[in-house]
Amino acid sequence: MKLTKVIIVDDHPIVRAGLAAVIGQDPSLVVCAECGTADEAVAAVRAQQPDLAIVDMTLGTASAIPLFQRLLQYRPGLRVLALSMHDEEIFAARALKAGAHGYLMKGSDIDTLLAAMRTVLGGQLYVSDRMRNQMLQDMVQGTPASTSTGVGRLTSTEMVVLQMIGAGAGTRDIADQLKRSLKTIETHRSNIRRKLDLPNSAALAHFAIQWVQQDH
Repeated sequence: MKLTKVIIVDDHPIVRAGLAAVIGQDPSLVVCAECGTADEAVAAVRAQQPDLAIVDMTLGTASAIPLFQRLLQYRPGLRVLALSMHDEEIFAARALKAGAHGYLMKGSDIDTLLAAMRTVLGGQLYVSDRMRNQMLQDMVQGTPASTSTGVGRLTSTEMVVLQMIGAGAGTRDIADQLKRSLKTIETHRSNIRRKLDLPNSAALAHFAIQWVQQDH
């Protein structure tokens, strides 16, 4: 029997170990790599050519959103399941648009995790029933209400920048990782402050830290 190869990408070793233990209960699945950074994940995909990657949305000071396309470049048939504590109403659609094939909240139970994996491996997209209904409603009614205020107003790039600020990355670090100019990152920071009604950089950093901590 051909085993389905899975890589786990999460910056917390205990989370990787827990996921590996759960996946190991299914004799048709094998965890072929556990990765703590985006670069480790890319190297694992190139070397192992897995069938599925389970990826935490926040990796250290980096957002995983840019990682999805990097992984798919080296393994076009790879299926990607995003894992996060952040509100699925804000992040699920963004993750899918960025290349993920499913979005699962970290608070989900084991049966839901395995069901999400089977759905994604079966060639379908996975979101919760509640999120699926919300997305259908948004498609019929137009712009979703969740994007009208707060963090939901941010663009995908601004969301990535916010995550990186909250994880401790400075402006130059963000510019280097995203391959953008310092001026571009400063513009993103200014736009984030305006959309979130934050008075200064200190308030932005405080908000970003608290927001990112929801995911850890």
